[in-house]
Amino acid sequence: MGDEFDLMVDDPAAMYCEECNGRMQNKGSGRFVCVDCGWEHLTDFGIVKKYLAEHGPRNAMEVSKETGVNLPTIQRLLREGRLEALDGETEYQLWSSPSK
Repeated sequence: MGDEFDLMVDDPAAMYCEECNGRMQNKGSGRFVCVDCGWEHLTDFGIVKKYLAEHGPRNAMEVSKETGVNLPTIQRLLREGRLEALDGETEYQLWSSPSK
């Protein structure tokens, strides 16, 4: 797909900038940036990824509480392989694949 179509359809907030209504470009890993004004939008995955990058592995309840991303969404990210369990499924870390 060309960059003009790099939109996340299941997250309407990622399509158009809240600041200037410009087009949002997918920068990967749940991060979208407005091509006109530079405003940034993070999806739930982007929020969790940023939190874990800053704070290291945490359990799902703590990640949910600290980020506002609900537990079912975090569990879905785990099932999709976008998060990885460290010890049994109580601690989570970012999945290191560059394709996600």
